[in-house]
Amino acid sequence: MIKELMEKIVRVITKGSRVNYRDRRGHYASGNLSCLRDQFWSYKGEPETNPSDFKGAMKMMIGDAIEKGLIDHIFTKLSFFGFHFRGTQVPVGQSNPDWDGYLDLLLYRQEGDKWYPFVGEIKTKSGYGANLFLANPEPSPEYMTQIGLYLRNMHEKGITNKGVFIFVLLSDDTFGDIVLVNVEYDGQTKVATATNWVNSRLEEGVLQNVSIDTEAALDRWRKLNEFLKTNTVPAGEYEYKYPLTFDSVKDSADAKLKKIIERAIVYGDWQPLYSRYKNKQLEADGLTAQRTEDELNVARIEYRRRHPRSKI
Repeated sequence: MIKELMEKIVRVITKGSRVNYRDRRGHYASGNLSCLRDQFWSYKGEPETNPSDFKGAMKMMIGDAIEKGLIDHIFTKLSFFGFHFRGTQVPVGQSNPDWDGYLDLLLYRQEGDKWYPFVGEIKTKSGYGANLFLANPEPSPEYMTQIGLYLRNMHEKGITNKGVFIFVLLSDDTFGDIVLVNVEYDGQTKVATATNWVNSRLEEGVLQNVSIDTEAALDRWRKLNEFLKTNTVPAGEYEYKYPLTFDSVKDSADAKLKKIIERAIVYGDWQPLYSRYKNKQLEADGLTAQRTEDELNVARIEYRRRHPRSKI
């Protein structure tokens, strides 16, 4: 019985159980900085060649569960303290270019008889990444672009230009810690900036030079639309495998060299490695997933130069 139960759990998690109501004519705000090739294939409805595995799907499901838990048990109860929950999965988006997204939270802060709306975006960090984020809570360009587009749209609707990231940390050292990051959008410059942060340990700080240009983000989609009109697959923006030459490996750490030799890592940009269209990316660039023996010999020779007694 438990084997059958586990099989059904894995099936539900990997296949997904959420109905997707997105307008397929629009691009996804959360994926703006992903490779234009991936966005092209996704928009065209191409079958994924490297879909999320069980572990990846499980991480997404846990993220959704944490989001729902925070909303149900915290944000819906903050009205006692002047913060009023107004909605979740609030649709946003615009035309020229077409894009869409959904706000995790729309909240209002009450001060006297006035109401001040702001956007909330819930994110999770796990493992070593959570430890790093607690020490240096700078949102990634991908996250900044997403909330920046949301705030631009909300600002143009006359609602708000203010947002907050709610990061939930899940490593052994940080489990249960929360970091809030304040973000503001400037309607004149079209730039969204993360300004300051505070965590659940009541530590706080100011951020420097953490901003994104939303107009540049929209230009990416305008460029993508030109490729879609001509049905031309864009050039890849990231390298699955960096060239393995003596110059390229001489500055690599011993541990990384060893992993390359053992075929434990590919040594390239992470975006195509985790792309849902990884196989198509490799095919388009005429690459194979693994290194050739000649390439691996470059790493072996460099490692043996450093460690003459090594049997690698």
